[in-house]
Amino acid sequence: GREDDRPREERRSGGGERPRSSSGDRGPARSPARGEQEEAKPDTFKDGDDNEIVIEITDGITRVTGDVTCQVQMHIPREGGAQRLREGQKQQTVCIRGPSRVDRSTAEDDASRLKAAYLEGGVQKVRKVRATMTGRGGSDIRT
Repeated sequence: GREDDRPREERRSGGGERPRSSSGDRGPARSPARGEQEEAKPDTFKDGDDNEIVIEITDGITRVTGDVTCQVQMHIPREGGAQRLREGQKQQTVCIRGPSRVDRSTAEDDASRLKAAYLEGGVQKVRKVRATMTGRGGSDIRT
């Protein structure tokens, strides 16, 4: 009987600790990022059709070198949204993200370039400009 009890106790104590410690490690690392995101106010403007466009700089990934990155996110109303919105229903949006940048001012430059592109030529122009930023040269754009 003793041999059967011992492995069960070891399994309980060993198995119960691992998930707790790994989830505990992840929690604190993410909470400062949320605080930083809340500080930056998104830039909101309306296009000619009175659609609301939101541009914000958000925290990106942390690089292998430990550098924290940020990137621009642009929320644009989805094209082809001809169906009527019910009361209280939000319009569907598409999120277009710029590349990860180590320098926040570079991400802010990206934001102003994407905003200008949208005002000039809509979503297609934004995607072309974003493609030049990411170094793909438009290979990810369907024409």
